[in-house]
Amino acid sequence: MYTKVRVIELLTGLSNDLDSTLSNAAHHHKALAVWNDNRYGMCWAGVLIGRRLVLILLYTFVNDALVRLLAMLLFCFVVLLHHVDVQPYRHRVGNVAGTFSATALVTLGTVNLVR
Repeated sequence: MYTKVRVIELLTGLSNDLDSTLSNAAHHHKALAVWNDNRYGMCWAGVLIGRRLVLILLYTFVNDALVRLLAMLLFCFVVLLHHVDVQPYRHRVGNVAGTFSATALVTLGTVNLVR
């Protein structure tokens, strides 16, 4: 039962003594993978998985290639704006890498749209 409670606390970010219970490697991962100040009480990994799920659903269920590309490009642009606004990682390097990744997706989508 204790392990289940700790896992739930880790996933929701509710543990106040989390720093003292994690090893150095896990602590470093926590610093990169959690919202900036934990104001929403959730892990950023869930948001990343949700974004990928939306892209997969768009790719799977939209039959017209142009509409699919436009929808995916619009979604990637919204993801970029959301990432720039939220700045989800505690370290600047993580935020810059995430912004670069989202910008690359928008750039590739735009290039494919022009082609």
